[in-house]
Amino acid sequence: MTDKQLKYYELSPLDFEGKGWQNTEMPFDRIQKKYEHILPDLWKWSHSPTGMCIYFNSDTANLSARYELGEEQLGEPNFNYTACSGVDVYIFDEAENRWRWAAATPFQSITSTQIDAPLLTGLPEGKMRRYLLYLPLRNRMLKIAVGVDSKAVFEKVPPRHEQLLVYYGTSIIHGAYAIRSGTGTPQRLARMLDMPLINLGFSGTARLEKEMAEMLSELDAKVYVVDPYHNLTPELAEKNTENFIRTLCSRRPEIPVFMLGAPPRLESWLFPAIRDEEAQKTRIYGNICRRMKKEFANLHYLKGENFYGSDDVSTDGIHPNDEAFARMSKILFREIAKVLEK
Repeated sequence: MTDKQLKYYELSPLDFEGKGWQNTEMPFDRIQKKYEHILPDLWKWSHSPTGMCIYFNSDTANLSARYELGEEQLGEPNFNYTACSGVDVYIFDEAENRWRWAAATPFQSITSTQIDAPLLTGLPEGKMRRYLLYLPLRNRMLKIAVGVDSKAVFEKVPPRHEQLLVYYGTSIIHGAYAIRSGTGTPQRLARMLDMPLINLGFSGTARLEKEMAEMLSELDAKVYVVDPYHNLTPELAEKNTENFIRTLCSRRPEIPVFMLGAPPRLESWLFPAIRDEEAQKTRIYGNICRRMKKEFANLHYLKGENFYGSDDVSTDGIHPNDEAFARMSKILFREIAKVLEK
């Protein structure tokens, strides 16, 4: 299949789910420019389109993507090029009633900021399929077009902007170190819950500032998930947790808020100082969350010590792999679904 036999459709940021605010500095930024000065450490991480996705329908036998990235750095140590700078494609399996992975930008196609990548070739013709395409986890997206057979149907599905899954957290939520942009915990959980996702994972900066709670409260959420554990120190947990919870839960008392802990650093059993600090942080953070639950009926706390299921799921003791992402998303789905069903 040559490019001459494909027709390309330019996609606008307005076509994508995952933008909580439209008036952003760059087309695929995740937050408004005013936060450049309010939360400056977080701002530098806000330009990646993490979690943004588009749904479309097509009967094409071949699928390609052309896009332009904004950063020359295409990958990072432990963060592969396909996740950092690639798109990720799912197709809905009607027989199994679930989204299933179909394709991603091939590693060998990611050699510059100008990407022209075949994604699927030779699908059985004449069958309309439901597609879900995720943007990269880390690199900036400047523009993107999807190519389908010249005579194929291409129907964009309008993005959902209400009843959102709003997921705020650390580099783990930003996607480190998922193998593809659709495999992080928030993206998995959103597919399982069939909810539009706003991924507000920002590496190294989930510190529970009051301003962050105010930002979250602007969104039309159905549920908030707050996942700051590995960016907190005992001192930050003591200083910020209560004020963050009070701000968010007071502004959105009708919306369930899930405050998450996590397994301690996986190598902490070897280092008494690290082990003690992790235990202190867990105790302080957990005690505040449990105390605040008595004040706010829609506040929930999950300690999270069993989220990963193993201490053999990380390259650095903090960031889990896709096995742990999958386990964690199943646990969260079970707990969140119980609350939403009430």
